[in-house]
Amino acid sequence: MTGQTAEDGEADRPTEEGTRAEIMDATYEALRKHGYAELTIQTIADEFPKSKSLLYYHYDAKDDLLVDFVDWLVEEFAAEVGADPEFVAETLYSLATGTTVRRLTTDRDSATAHRALDDVIERLRA
Repeated sequence: MTGQTAEDGEADRPTEEGTRAEIMDATYEALRKHGYAELTIQTIADEFPKSKSLLYYHYDAKDDLLVDFVDWLVEEFAAEVGADPEFVAETLYSLATGTTVRRLTTDRDSATAHRALDDVIERLRA
């Protein structure tokens, strides 16, 4: 079974925010309990209050769901610190790849996000 595809060929994200939030919460719980190596659509479905087939309706595979999960985490974090999601994503990418952030953090929102990301990094190192 394959997910529905948008005009650009990518699987459609759930349009109902409640469904997307439930899928993201289930993904988080499954990752927390099983880790990435043992994560499957079934382990996510076990945490999801709706049917496994609904996961496949929106996502072709686990990796497609995880890409959306990372996007969702970035969106949630950016909203929490009041920053531009694009800046947050770019900063996280630069941290993961060891490259530098291309955009300067000159505006207040970006500086807030930068401080919040620094705090997260420090907590992860501890």
